[in-house]
Amino acid sequence: MTSNVAYLDESTAAGWERTLYAFLAEKERRSGSLRTVQSYQRMLHDFFGRSGRTPDQVQTQDVFTWAYGVGLSGRQPSSITIGARLACVSSFYRFLIRMKVVSINPCDPSPACLGFRFRSEAVVSYPKHSS
Repeated sequence: MTSNVAYLDESTAAGWERTLYAFLAEKERRSGSLRTVQSYQRMLHDFFGRSGRTPDQVQTQDVFTWAYGVGLSGRQPSSITIGARLACVSSFYRFLIRMKVVSINPCDPSPACLGFRFRSEAVVSYPKHSS
């Protein structure tokens, strides 16, 4: 039995490009939306072009810098754009994890971030008003 990821040779730029197209083909098959696939293709090409990294080199900071950064329009992104960017990159990494190409999704919050969020919420207390 051959591996279903044997054609995903990520040792070259062409290998990563094939991996990206495999992801987009699966996305189209699953979603049925050509517009989603075209949008994801544009976003992923922009992200990897700007980061200058291959998918196995990307860090969380790279993703969030790009997601919250100024886009091609020269304007700050809206919350909808930020969400779409994060969803796109996260979806690509979930695919890579399923294909056993990478083991970590840089979009997932780290335990340290979660711990900080919960600690900061616990610190906030409101005084009780007596009636």
